[in-house]
Amino acid sequence: TIDAECQLQLHNFPMDEHSCPLEFSSYGYPREEIVYQWKRSSVEVGDTRSWRLYQFSFVGLRNTTEVVKTTSGDYVV
Repeated sequence: TIDAECQLQLHNFPMDEHSCPLEFSSYGYPREEIVYQWKRSSVEVGDTRSWRLYQFSFVGLRNTTEVVKTTSGDYVV
């Protein structure tokens, strides 16, 4: 379980749009040694009653996988 927060800059409220990326990676192990894979339906949003700002709409979430190529190897993010 991970609890994460996203600081909102509300300069154009109520017309703001925000994206709050949360990335996981291991630069200690290359792609050949460790791969993060999302399970189906494994990402969820907690209880919205605990949200502190009720004037916004949550429109969705997505999970992706990216390979970052560096001179020391390829890493999964």
